[in-house]
Amino acid sequence: MRIFNKESDMTFTDWQNSDSYIYFNIPLTEYIQYSDMTHEQKKEHKYAETTSGCSITLEYKEAWAKWWEKNQDKKEKIKNLPNFNADIFEEITGIRIDAPEEMVEIDAPEEMVEIDGKKWSKAIIKEALKNHAN
Repeated sequence: MRIFNKESDMTFTDWQNSDSYIYFNIPLTEYIQYSDMTHEQKKEHKYAETTSGCSITLEYKEAWAKWWEKNQDKKEKIKNLPNFNADIFEEITGIRIDAPEEMVEIDAPEEMVEIDGKKWSKAIIKEALKNHAN
């Protein structure tokens, strides 16, 4: 099996049966409550006020960033995968694995802020500020 663009000593079945196995369930849609929707989302999904929210499609790397935030227990497991390569992981997911946890940079169009030429998720910036205040 190829892992991070290199051959490994494992077959896919070996990996599935190993302690290294991770099931990557990366949802590309999510339901958001009307109160959490941006002004742009409310304009785009006019029915959302009636339905108290709507389902939105996430960009691939935005979905990865959300999965990454919710799966703290899998981060070390990912870093320990055979042939792990932080550059390839970032290319696939948009996540720089050696970046500080509260400032994971993602490539996602919605709810982004540009700081010094880099785009950051507003949700991640809010979380970083909350953590910094504590």
